[in-house]
Amino acid sequence: MHCRPAAALSLLLGLVACAEEPAAVALEAYEDTWRDAICARALRCGVTLDHDSCVQRLRETWTSELIVEGVRAGRLGYDADLAGRCLAGDRDLACTPSADAAEARARACADVFTPSTQLGDACRFPGECESGACEGAGWCELGACGWAPSPAALGESCADRRCDADGFCDATQRCRPWLGAGTACAASSQCAPGLTCVPELGECAVGAALGAACDGACADADATCVGEPAICQRTARLGEACDDGDGPRCQLGAACTAGVCDRLPELGEPCEQRCAGAAYCRWEVGTARAPTCAPLVGDGEPCELDEACLGGACVGSVCGSALSCAAADAEVAGPSTTMVGWPAGSHSRSRSAQVR
Repeated sequence: MHCRPAAALSLLLGLVACAEEPAAVALEAYEDTWRDAICARALRCGVTLDHDSCVQRLRETWTSELIVEGVRAGRLGYDADLAGRCLAGDRDLACTPSADAAEARARACADVFTPSTQLGDACRFPGECESGACEGAGWCELGACGWAPSPAALGESCADRRCDADGFCDATQRCRPWLGAGTACAASSQCAPGLTCVPELGECAVGAALGAACDGACADADATCVGEPAICQRTARLGEACDDGDGPRCQLGAACTAGVCDRLPELGEPCEQRCAGAAYCRWEVGTARAPTCAPLVGDGEPCELDEACLGGACVGSVCGSALSCAAADAEVAGPSTTMVGWPAGSHSRSRSAQVR
């Protein structure tokens, strides 16, 4: 527990308020803790019907395998205390955060992972290299850190180099400080970390409001940028109208059936294709039994089908992650841009690696 003076009055009275610091997150627990934090907020904000359906969706879209391997190999630095504060911020962030809160969250997560690989040394992706350049690397294949000019400071020319972490390269090819909330912008790359350039406003903000034109980022956690033209649409609840193409989209754990959101079947219930949470629709070949939702099989357990595995891949009759290098070697999954890099909402200082 960390104690600090609460306020001037408390100091005068000789009182001390104690606030508990978020616990450090061990590297091995990082991915599970990240998923739990994101899904706790998703459940609170109405993005998902249940925690497990959200966790399973994240399990299908990102793995920390290469990042963990990079830290263990010494190519990346990892700060367990910063990770604890960052993930606590992910969990507790308001459903419609203020610009200050979004920027604070981005700052808290900026240095969880830091590059520690020198010129010419082995790398898997640019975020491992102090130069920001990893040459010759492929999916699950090592490359080497290449040369790149030192980042330019504010006010310096960025004609042939990137700006440092304090700003962006403007139209005159000079590094300028990040633009804050409410400032006119032309692109999201000009806005401070945690903010985006909202088309309808033409200024930096957390994201577009419900019903407003968007380019991927919505201010509300419970909204998706979909349609043609794209607008931020509220996530549809059970029984509400939906459209998997133009939106609105259903909550995780539900499916759009005949234009209406319907709950996916759960463990033990009859199914046709998909199940909620950590379950899959099991067909018993050679029997007259109707298919039912069965528990997904964990990593390292025996399997016969990819869809029966928690991680989405059955490699050599053993379950694993469809995003893993083993699955890639077995041609179970194709290259994934989410696999090599940081989780959504970047926990690294590399601005270019951020996923908004």
